Amino acid sequence: MRRLVFDGAPSTNLYGVDIVSHWDVGFAMFRDRDTFSAHFIEADFMSSNPTLQKLEGTADVIFISQVLHQWNWSDQLRAAKRLVAFSKPGTLLAGCQIGNVNAREVKFGPEKVPLWRQNPESFTKLWEQAGVETGSNWKTEAWLRTWKDMGWDPQDQALMEEDDRVIDFVVTRTQ
Repeated sequence: MRRLVFDGAPSTNLYGVDIVSHWDVGFAMFRDRDTFSAHFIEADFMSSNPTLQKLEGTADVIFISQVLHQWNWSDQLRAAKRLVAFSKPGTLLAGCQIGNVNAREVKFGPEKVPLWRQNPESFTKLWEQAGVETGSNWKTEAWLRTWKDMGWDPQDQALMEEDDRVIDFVVTRTQ
């Protein structure tokens, strides 16, 4: 959000939602408590929080990063439909998450939690299905990037599978 402000967006027009409040850390790091006026909401965006309900249908741009890959296909679809609720025709939704060359379910961690790794084709299908189920239409652009492309240390991939990548995406609501 601070980058958006740096690029000219008024901070009063920005809303940040996180399940845990880290806002004070940002204020301390950037020393901008008196000048950065974004609205911070500590909530699970999947909830029916009254503050979040007021934002439904109002977003011009939604940025979601490193969130969706934490769920299986059905929960990613549920999250996509929740994001649709915040959108309106013309909304641009952008972000990134962990994906894979081959879209598939993986079992992650000692608990073997089922997660769905998207590739560009499956991510497009996710948004097509979300559109059908919500009566909206979406144009999806997605591409895979390697850890090297991202400028990340290869050791960052140590817990990942060989074909895991970062999937960047821009999804635009066309109706």
